[in-house]
Amino acid sequence: MKSQTTIDSFNTETFKQRFAAPDAPWFGYDEPFKIVKIEAVLPFLKFPFPIHRTALFDILFVTQGAGAAKHCGLTKYSIDPPQLFFKGGGQITSGDVYGTDTKGYFCLIQADFLTTTLGLPSLSTFPFFHLGNSPLINLSTTEVERFSFLFTRLHQYYQSPVKEKEKLMASYLHVVVQEAALMYQVQHAREPLNVLSSAEALTARFCELVNQFYLTKQRISQYADLLSVTPNHLNKAVKQTSGKTASSFIVEMIMMEAKVLLKQSLMSVADIAFYLHFDDVSYFIRFFRNHCGLTPLDYRKMA
Repeated sequence: MKSQTTIDSFNTETFKQRFAAPDAPWFGYDEPFKIVKIEAVLPFLKFPFPIHRTALFDILFVTQGAGAAKHCGLTKYSIDPPQLFFKGGGQITSGDVYGTDTKGYFCLIQADFLTTTLGLPSLSTFPFFHLGNSPLINLSTTEVERFSFLFTRLHQYYQSPVKEKEKLMASYLHVVVQEAALMYQVQHAREPLNVLSSAEALTARFCELVNQFYLTKQRISQYADLLSVTPNHLNKAVKQTSGKTASSFIVEMIMMEAKVLLKQSLMSVADIAFYLHFDDVSYFIRFFRNHCGLTPLDYRKMA
């Protein structure tokens, strides 16, 4: 992979301009929900993708094909069909590859699509969208048939001129993520988040904001202000729900970005420190060593 100097952010339009052929069949730029058949767009895409991030959430339903792989942060996930793959909005990703025989569906979704359309919780409340959790769900033959029906209907409604189609698509999408949450509970020993307590809802919204603002907002008080709660209340809710402190979520995001930049960019340690809003390079080096056990340069030298 060719190194780059910063991590680029893309929306659908700029992503197409950078990674797709000019005549690629694509989807509307301003739509809150988009779905395409993987095999229809693969011939027009330029792989591998460099490290980048998008604000949109991804869902892949892969039914066939060898060699497909997706990245979330520093972790590479090989896709062994039939499987579902999920990526949360704002996450760093890179190096996506697909075999030429890959088939299935690919969805791009705005985080608040279910909320604004049906008044349902954000996609960020589901555990498979959380960075650090496994984004994969294995599918049995029966489950493939069930999800094939759901994704086919989503694709049909997406292409149709039917009025109120966004509500219909949101309804089917809600079934997809709820079904996936039940399966995820079994496969990954997680509790489904379909019924949220107030602490869980606050934590989910906090995680969504951290994912969006961690480069510029690194104090708990800033997120408490955005959520209209006190820092103490936010800390208690996050600790109760996740077992971790609120500040640890911010640290994890900063460390993930720092590690990706050290491994996959040409930026100096000083440039990375300033990019991550550290005014003092020495403090950044101490911060990194405290949370990683290595200095930034030692981490960069690791294979």
